[in-house]
Amino acid sequence: TRFLVAAPRVTIEQIPSPSIDDVILRGRALGLSGRHGDAMTWLEQHAAMAPNSAELWYRLGCERATLGDWVTSVTAFDRASASGLDESSAADAKLFRAACLYSQGNLRAASASLKAAAAAADARHYFLRGRIATTKGDNAKAREAFTSAVGLDPNHVGAWMGLGLVAERLRDYDAASDAYANALALEPGNGRARARLGASQIKSGNTEVGFATLGPIIDDSAEATYYSGLAAAALGDNQRAVDLWGALRSTHPADDVLSGNLAEAEYLVGRAEFDKGDWAAAARDLSRSFEVQPHPDTAALLAESLVREGIGALLEPAGDG
Repeated sequence: TRFLVAAPRVTIEQIPSPSIDDVILRGRALGLSGRHGDAMTWLEQHAAMAPNSAELWYRLGCERATLGDWVTSVTAFDRASASGLDESSAADAKLFRAACLYSQGNLRAASASLKAAAAAADARHYFLRGRIATTKGDNAKAREAFTSAVGLDPNHVGAWMGLGLVAERLRDYDAASDAYANALALEPGNGRARARLGASQIKSGNTEVGFATLGPIIDDSAEATYYSGLAAAALGDNQRAVDLWGALRSTHPADDVLSGNLAEAEYLVGRAEFDKGDWAAAARDLSRSFEVQPHPDTAALLAESLVREGIGALLEPAGDG
């Protein structure tokens, strides 16, 4: 113990505060590690020490936007821009500000913010312009913007998805299929891209191809299940359509379009059973169709099936008893 030396006392006041560069560096590191809440809290705690630090407010805006706090992120980007960001960060701040305004539903302000950043337009800029135009229902401008985005960045999955959506709205299903195929090639695990690709292929008449496209996600996506049912019905496999739509209707009972399709497929299955002379099976399937969605034709064929089933039972040989 004679070699131990007492440590000098250090008070809280003697512990130096981190420099603003250290604050920003730590906030950035927390954000990059996925700890966005901690990053936001850290930056907010130290914002008072450098109220005019453009980089700090810029980083704070990014973290708030990542957490979905669109209103306060806009405020942070405004303060960052007012404090003098470098040219590249200033353009990004305007773009991110526009994205936050778009997420709030403020399309006019988002468009104005995009125009302010137009001098440094890149794929992200055109992608957001396409999103705004899509929301407004302006398919022509949306298509133009998304086309510019993929022209600048062919690997922009979101822009390819946007192009596909616009093409679907314009009933250009071949173009939609091409766009979704590009998105899926870039992200093979993108279930949404696969579902829309399969649906577009079916709508364009490539039914078997679309059915095959949807196969890997048929049990994971309601959208894939629905369009697989359409493909099965188009290929004449009405029982497969019934199986697919019946399972889907158990979780989407209020979907009138789905119910109508299911009723029609059930009817066609029942009709086929009727034509084969299997009155009992016909009555079963037709009653299911009528239960899902009543229709006079279904009721008439169901009644005929029940009558014939009853007559058939009367004509069966009596047992020994």
